[in-house]
Amino acid sequence: RRQAPTADYYSVQLPKDPMASIRVATLRPGASHDNATDEVYLDQYSGRVISRQTYEQRNLGQRVRGLFKPVHTGAIFGWPSKIVSLVVCLLGVTFPVTGTIMWLNRLRKAKRKQAKLVTA
Repeated sequence: RRQAPTADYYSVQLPKDPMASIRVATLRPGASHDNATDEVYLDQYSGRVISRQTYEQRNLGQRVRGLFKPVHTGAIFGWPSKIVSLVVCLLGVTFPVTGTIMWLNRLRKAKRKQAKLVTA
């Protein structure tokens, strides 16, 4: 907490082996998305700061990879993009259903038209 006292939330990842470090990710207030975190790496035995990396210090590939989930879930620009994402998903579900209904109606009309031609 001393490294980022104003952070909205903290995420701590414990080491998986004796040589690894503890990773603490913090989200600053007003961050563009949930993956725009600053990271601090701590020695698991002494608690000493080994390295620190802000979101701005990440290379382009790391920042793009960090956008995958927020873009996928619609959380990239907050509530407005979540609403747009919801509408797009609902449209994506309704288009195949309405398309199938329209196709079935066309088949029925074609069968009726053929039946009229045969009886005439």
